[in-house]
Amino acid sequence: MTLAPETLRQWGYFSTSGREIVESDSGEIVRLLGVNWHGAEGFTHVPNGMWARNYRDMMDQMVDLGFNVIRLPVSPAILTEGPGDAIRYDLNPDLVGLSAIEVIDRIVDYASEIGIRIFFDMHRRDAGIGKQQDGLWFSDTYTEADLIADWQTIAARYAGNPTVVGAEPFNEPSGIARWSMLDPRTPPPSPEYAWVDAAGRIGDGILAVNPDLLILVNGIHIVDTKFYWVGGNLRGVRFDPVELAANDKLVYSVHDYPFGVRKVPWLDGADSAQMLANFDTNWSFLYEESLAPVLITETGSRFMIPEDLLYMETLTNYLEGVAAASPGGAGGIGLTWWSWNPNSFDTGGILKDNWFDVHPEKLEALSGLLGSAMPTTEAAARALFDADIDVVLTATAEPWHRTYLYETIDLTAVAGQDYVAKTGVLHIRPDGGSARTVLTVLSDDIEEGREAFLFRTRTADGAPVGLDKITLFDDDGAAPVTDPDPRIFIGGEETSPGHWLTRLEVKDAPLPGEGAKGWTTMLYSDLFTLSSPTKGALTQVAPDLYQLTAPALNNRWVSALKTELKAPVADMAGLETALLFAEPTAENPIVPET
Repeated sequence: MTLAPETLRQWGYFSTSGREIVESDSGEIVRLLGVNWHGAEGFTHVPNGMWARNYRDMMDQMVDLGFNVIRLPVSPAILTEGPGDAIRYDLNPDLVGLSAIEVIDRIVDYASEIGIRIFFDMHRRDAGIGKQQDGLWFSDTYTEADLIADWQTIAARYAGNPTVVGAEPFNEPSGIARWSMLDPRTPPPSPEYAWVDAAGRIGDGILAVNPDLLILVNGIHIVDTKFYWVGGNLRGVRFDPVELAANDKLVYSVHDYPFGVRKVPWLDGADSAQMLANFDTNWSFLYEESLAPVLITETGSRFMIPEDLLYMETLTNYLEGVAAASPGGAGGIGLTWWSWNPNSFDTGGILKDNWFDVHPEKLEALSGLLGSAMPTTEAAARALFDADIDVVLTATAEPWHRTYLYETIDLTAVAGQDYVAKTGVLHIRPDGGSARTVLTVLSDDIEEGREAFLFRTRTADGAPVGLDKITLFDDDGAAPVTDPDPRIFIGGEETSPGHWLTRLEVKDAPLPGEGAKGWTTMLYSDLFTLSSPTKGALTQVAPDLYQLTAPALNNRWVSALKTELKAPVADMAGLETALLFAEPTAENPIVPET
């Protein structure tokens, strides 16, 4: 098999050095480029889209597209509430019975497996849609001390897990809040409304329980009488910067949008030069003057008007320029696109409304900035050097969407040693086509000969679709392939109305159990089980051919039947002999008796 380097690159936590974000241990510069996956700040308390897709499938897609970080907007309600009706559990069966924070645990765990990072954004102080209406991080019933305590609960929960790299204390402070008591012309009404000081207190509270996190401090809406995007005005840093106990953890967070999101005066008729001047006045001076790192945590557009196209071209050209000028071209100013979700009214998403397809024009805009995963575990790091197996499920057009669950099952190949175990969902649209997942074969230096594992697919309600064997060849790094020489063939045909004949043709391979005894046939259509199990010995009709006839339920005939042939053993180990030589088809899978 392919051999990974002796030392696998595993990334740790992040800190800052001058104007760059760096890995804490090595000092290597990094650039974060990701998406906002919103929903957990809302009334369902978990990221959106799990009513349409499997969460791991979405996260795999994020990595495949070149994103390396997720900004996860939340509210404190994630600590106490459940996910409501936001999840289709047939698509996400491992989330059944979990609270909201436990669902987020699973998201963090899977992010660790695939090498994508996460930072939390306290988007609101109570669950709801959009920014906090009054723009404040505290109220009469929810104090700043309450916010710090909830942040500490979240930060402590993920302490020691470098997948979680940062915390954004509060999203878009505004209303009667102001940057600083030192603002010469627009100070806050009293000190508790001074965001620069509150951000420092909240940040220090977070770092007290998890000192490894980055603290990303959002801008405000007005400084010295000058308005800008809510979350994007950082002019106040010039006269009153945020102070943390550990200032190598401070990153300034910016929100900046084009004219199509809101018709703001500073973009009315603006050309590229004016847009760049806006950036410089409000936030890019921090990077240009090496005062601190900057991350654009929200920007996005539907690209519906020419002004937005010009804006995004100006922004991305600027970001590509500062990235190219950074050491090794690795740094600069990163961003997290608003949003991954298509259900954001003002910007739409990277995903189209069907929650599967992507907007190519948005990816094209970001193409010069996209990067690669930064794995935190040895398994995730090794996967970057390991072989991939593409598994493609193809189907014809039907009037409805089709969803299939899949899983891998050990035979002689062992998950975690020879390949990465995987469960998930494949989705076929009504117009047909194909769905794809990627299985990872792990590299090692052990001579093991041929090894195999199974890839099983079922419908969302559990009916079998296919059971395919994947054989790995230990031949000095050649790509793994499926066994080219199957020795068992399953066939079926209607022998009379309502009766289905299953044939099992064996070539030079003994059957498990007592020869051909105890095997079972079950018939399925795409939607219905058509027969009770017909048990008994297969009839040997030739030296290499056995057959078993099963009557359909109530003699009912439905086209496109599938045969499930069950072996008389309770565990997969007993099937090993036969299945190592099996080539079941989607219409005729072999499964173990349960």
